[in-house]
Amino acid sequence: MKKLNLNKILKAKNPYLFRAKNILIASDLVKEIAELFLLGILGDTGNFSYVRPNQSEVFVLAKKLVEVVDTSIDSFRARYGGIPKGIVPVLQEYVKNTTYVDIQGWPSMQYSFITRAFAVNLDLSDEDM
Repeated sequence: MKKLNLNKILKAKNPYLFRAKNILIASDLVKEIAELFLLGILGDTGNFSYVRPNQSEVFVLAKKLVEVVDTSIDSFRARYGGIPKGIVPVLQEYVKNTTYVDIQGWPSMQYSFITRAFAVNLDLSDEDM
């Protein structure tokens, strides 16, 4: 977080992506980045379950991010913690279409896909996918 360089982030992203996500002012971008960092911290620490004493600075960082995001940890977890009911058929299709590949000299791989016909059948937009 200390080495975060906003210019690097902005150069690496397509400027139209910000418009598509309705990020029109700098504070919205900062809030979005803070949410991503907070989400990463919650995931990496098991919702703070696996923080060792020598890693306690993560709490200070999380406090700052919570202030930027302007939310509580509980409401943040609730927003990102559940799986929407409508996504279950998509996940089922994704798992059904999973293929495992073994190529000599390479690590085992897997891939999957969702067909356009499947998405159209469920009336899912590109944004939904």
